[in-house]
Amino acid sequence: MPPNQDEPIVYEKKPTSPVAKVVLGLMIGFIVLVCVGFILTQTTKNTDVPTPVVDDPEAQLQAEIARIKAEAEGKPFVFTAVSDALNQISLPPPPSSNDNDATVYAQLKATTTVSEAVVQDDVVFNLAPLGISYIDYLNNLDNPSEIYQLTDELHQLTLALNEKYKRPPLAERIQGVIQIAPLDTIVAGNETPSVYPSIRAVDAFLALEIMARIDPENAALYEAATMGVINRGIGYGLYGQSDVDAARSLVTQYMNIYAASSTEAVTDKN
Repeated sequence: MPPNQDEPIVYEKKPTSPVAKVVLGLMIGFIVLVCVGFILTQTTKNTDVPTPVVDDPEAQLQAEIARIKAEAEGKPFVFTAVSDALNQISLPPPPSSNDNDATVYAQLKATTTVSEAVVQDDVVFNLAPLGISYIDYLNNLDNPSEIYQLTDELHQLTLALNEKYKRPPLAERIQGVIQIAPLDTIVAGNETPSVYPSIRAVDAFLALEIMARIDPENAALYEAATMGVINRGIGYGLYGQSDVDAARSLVTQYMNIYAASSTEAVTDKN
């Protein structure tokens, strides 16, 4: 007999089996675990993302310089301008007598009003006899890389000689010498002071050679300005006249070999 259309239809609910209950529970648990894992993953990602760094050209430059230095320190230095410089160039041992050093120091002794900051700035790279500093003078050349190589090679030679002789500073050799600023070293972290020859004097004599060769018409001007820097270094108590003489000998030997052997030797720009 068909059901009365006025009566609601009632469906009979069958009991759920124990196996079905277990399966359903596992499915619900799995879904919950997936959702929790997703939320935790997103939270971790958000905390791991570094805060964007504001562009800083100076910081980027310093980072690049640090990278280049670290890369260079991992490689042995190669002499290319004067390939056998370490074997071809030498200096005699420093003289045991310091009489001349004492005399020249007394003549050039700097006044006590000179500050350490002044001494540190009084280097050949800041020399500007024609209104432009020596370092800018180099950077304005068409190809300064060869000159930078000469500088690096002379630094390596100076370091080798400093370590070979390990001469005491002027203030330890002559009584009464006042050393106004710390002594230069060739390599950061190296404990050997650059005395015989002095790296300051080596850089100065190389600058004189380069400027005089490129612009011989103003050679006398460069000579006077460069010797002023060198002599003030003696007055500051950083080195003696014999250390200066060693620096001049080193640069002269090196540049003579370089000029005779290199087809790209620094010469008159004209």
